[in-house]
Amino acid sequence: MTEIPILFSGPMVRAILAGTKQQTRRLVGDRKRVGERPYGAAGDRLWVRETWRKSPVASGGVLYAADVSDDLREKGRWCPAIFMRRADSRIDLEIVHIHIEPLQDIRAEDARAEGVQRPRCSCVACSTAHVLAFAAAWDRIYGARAPWSSNPWVWAITFRRVRP
Repeated sequence: MTEIPILFSGPMVRAILAGTKQQTRRLVGDRKRVGERPYGAAGDRLWVRETWRKSPVASGGVLYAADVSDDLREKGRWCPAIFMRRADSRIDLEIVHIHIEPLQDIRAEDARAEGVQRPRCSCVACSTAHVLAFAAAWDRIYGARAPWSSNPWVWAITFRRVRP
């Protein structure tokens, strides 16, 4: 079993912790690593890197930005997720399935598993709304270099949380 770090934003960390995010999509070629699968294979583990800082109260403790209200997050210095050490990570994910696909091949159930807001019903219009919500989220993150409209190739990673 291989352990590989992966970055997630505060909202996505909250979705993982709430159990509403079980998939992620990442650009093919965005990450250099030896071998063909930069994010691993089924059975491998991803450890989540998130924005954090050392706790001023508990010695050796860590505060996670995803757990702190916006007004408290403004105070103090936060370390970018890229600098999180393995020892400070609190979330481990086991890869259940991983494959490459064009971004726009995402289905409504996959968009829901990406953690996008859920419409109240499952009609065709609401299913389309899931995909459109995911497309908008994608463009907020990757729009400058790989917009939804360009239909880039992505790693589609399905995972389950194994810690905590």
